[in-house]
Amino acid sequence: YVFSARISRLKGGGRKKDAPFISSQVIGDLQYILGINAGSVWGITGGRWRLGARAAVATIMSSIGGGATSIVISFYKTKKLQVNLLINGILSSIVSITGLLNVLFSFFNNDRNLALCAVSRPWHALIIGSVSAAFSISVLPLLDRWQIDDPVGVVPIHLTSSIWGMIAVGIFCER
Repeated sequence: YVFSARISRLKGGGRKKDAPFISSQVIGDLQYILGINAGSVWGITGGRWRLGARAAVATIMSSIGGGATSIVISFYKTKKLQVNLLINGILSSIVSITGLLNVLFSFFNNDRNLALCAVSRPWHALIIGSVSAAFSISVLPLLDRWQIDDPVGVVPIHLTSSIWGMIAVGIFCER
């Protein structure tokens, strides 16, 4: 049964199982999102290539911030590196910076057709990714306590990171 409930996991008798080949999925997602973020400037003429380059740098810096934060939290909580926390931290940081970049690129200037907010600065992206990873990892124990089975991490990665990404627009957006 591919789509059956994992009742034994919630009753305490089962072991939590992560999705297979998750590390290759992270690499694929990073490449995919990097292409989306850098390509969301709709061209390279008229100076838009600079925005694409800044978007790529912001995406990479955010994933570095999220990965570093998740490593620190993992070592603090368990005294060893937990790969699932690292993956959650990286993916949540990418989701949060993507939300920020897509909102910023949706506003166009009439005279030059460029984004009003020139993406986010690299240190902004580090902070956005770090906070997103911390939020994502802090939601995991709540899901276990409330007995919500989320085998692929939709709630901690996409819900909390999307909300933080929208808040980050208001905090880090420059005119």
